[in-house]
Amino acid sequence: MTDVVAKALQQTRLIHEGADFFTGQRVETALHALAIGSMGTMMLAMMSRVSLGHTGRAIRTLPGIGVALGVLLIAALLRSVWLVLFPQSSHWVYSVVIIAWCLSYLVFVLHYAVPLLSARVDGEDG
Repeated sequence: MTDVVAKALQQTRLIHEGADFFTGQRVETALHALAIGSMGTMMLAMMSRVSLGHTGRAIRTLPGIGVALGVLLIAALLRSVWLVLFPQSSHWVYSVVIIAWCLSYLVFVLHYAVPLLSARVDGEDG
């Protein structure tokens, strides 16, 4: 699911770059669609899977990670699509996106701190 969202946001980036070329808009909207959307959601999804696998736990989604990914997706859409449609709202969009990004990764830290700081459950080294 997360891979599909990340790839869709990569396509959004390409659409933005094309529109930037023809309309003269700023290129940073395309860059943020890639950085916040594609890379941000992919990193959060992979960190949540790898953290459990490398600590010997069953790979499953812990509560809250889906919400964190959803908040990150909303942040990406606000930063890329919303600002293209409504550029006059940039002053509050930047703040909302920063808070959403921080909250998404805070959810990860709160849910995965215990597994990452404790010993492996399968008793192996590492």
